[in-house]
Amino acid sequence: MGELACFKKDEEEELEVLFQIIVVQTPREGAS
Repeated sequence: MGELACFKKDEEEELEVLFQIIVVQTPREGAS
């Protein structure tokens, strides 16, 4: 169970990074 929790945490961190990238790129496309 410990491994699963660690994997889930890593997955959440990746989603956070992807979300930040989308948030940064989206306004540019909307502005232009």
